[in-house]
Amino acid sequence: MVTIKVGREANTKRLKLVSGQSTKVMGDTNSVPNSVSREHAEITVDDYDRIFVRNINPANQTMVNGMRVMTCEVTRADTLYLGSQGYQVNVGSIVGSFVKEKVDIRHLETIYVNYKQALLNEQKKNQRVNLWRTLSSTMTTLAIGSGVFLSLKSGGSTNYAYPILYGCAIVIMLGITIWTFMHSNSAEERERLTQKFQDDYVCPKCEIFFGNMPYKQLYKRGKCYNCGVEFKKVM
Repeated sequence: MVTIKVGREANTKRLKLVSGQSTKVMGDTNSVPNSVSREHAEITVDDYDRIFVRNINPANQTMVNGMRVMTCEVTRADTLYLGSQGYQVNVGSIVGSFVKEKVDIRHLETIYVNYKQALLNEQKKNQRVNLWRTLSSTMTTLAIGSGVFLSLKSGGSTNYAYPILYGCAIVIMLGITIWTFMHSNSAEERERLTQKFQDDYVCPKCEIFFGNMPYKQLYKRGKCYNCGVEFKKVM
């Protein structure tokens, strides 16, 4: 957790930021009005990168995006208005002086899980297609064998069972062949899924692809191995 005290520097009248033993100033000389006290507000950044602002003294006037507050949660994009004259300062510029911005990667968990599940579904579908192909060949072989057997059993006399069985086998075989053809685009679908995964499973900051590193392992790593940006902790 990082705490930053925000106020007016007495001698230069610049915005003074104090966090622990570190002190920084912002703005031009004489830019901060006297209505901003020397210890005017306090900004806290917790371990989950949530940001809170607190008005230190009730006599001070602290506003967030035009609304007067005593304490509230803010974002880096919000603007603080300090003092009765409304000295403006961006929350992100204050926090960024002491705390590196972290990125939220929780959406990557859904992307990773959905990709792995889609690959598993494709594998199961491909197994079903292969099963039907095997069944088609088996049924055709049995039909032909049965027809031949009946023909031999009848002593060569006319037997309509053979052409009927063989015809049924052809119809079934064609039906299964058409069905398997319509559902056998596994390679193309896997390629599409992989391409989408490579486009989506990336660092929110530098957009580098994280490869096949599982989400839990990626989150445990704590930061991007390419740009070094840290990941927000999940409550």
